[in-house]
Amino acid sequence: MAPIIENWATVSGTVKSIGDHPEMEGFKQITLSLKESKEVEGFPNLAEADEGEDIVINVRASELDKANAEEGKHFQATVRKAFGQVYFLK
Repeated sequence: MAPIIENWATVSGTVKSIGDHPEMEGFKQITLSLKESKEVEGFPNLAEADEGEDIVINVRASELDKANAEEGKHFQATVRKAFGQVYFLK
């Protein structure tokens, strides 16, 4: 098993889609075309490796309105990378 690295980054790009998480009850998924990531002071920026790619950001359904994400619109948020190109909203 790979070690877990505490990491945070501020990501920005265009929302491609928003939908239900296929496995996690009460979660939504934002698919983001990741344009840029910025370091959060004191934490490694693991999102930098995914710039130019689509990433999936998991967010609690109850928090989706606060995230202010809309399909086709610019989106920026602080996230933690879990594995692959899967992230969780802070």
